[in-house]
Amino acid sequence: MSPGGQLDGKSCVLSIEMEVGFDEEINEPVRLGEFLSCSQDDPSMTAGRNMDWEDFVDTHDERYRPILRDIGEGRTVKDTAKTCGAGYSRIYQLKQKLAKEVREYMGEEAIADAVHVPQWRGNIRADFEKAACQADRRKN
Repeated sequence: MSPGGQLDGKSCVLSIEMEVGFDEEINEPVRLGEFLSCSQDDPSMTAGRNMDWEDFVDTHDERYRPILRDIGEGRTVKDTAKTCGAGYSRIYQLKQKLAKEVREYMGEEAIADAVHVPQWRGNIRADFEKAACQADRRKN
């Protein structure tokens, strides 16, 4: 955004809404902002989260590992009980104890933060939705 760079012709300012192509599959233009945004977590955030979980798991009994694995894979308590050869109520108790210990170890908001969509991603999504609504209004 340097005026000197722009005067020299070495740079220019572009809108993230600028159309840079057209996607024939969805019959919509492709905007510059779609190339600049990423749907994945920042690698440093992922690494930090993994380190926190590794530290937490290392301080706990091995019986928690299959429960954590199954939670991560989206399995139910019933599935975990079947896999571990334990009763449903015992696995449920361990899962509740684990949840309490996670909150104590990482803070009350740890689980909510882990599934929370970052603000910057929400802003980009809102901008795309606004642009899509405006495009729909232009068509009608």
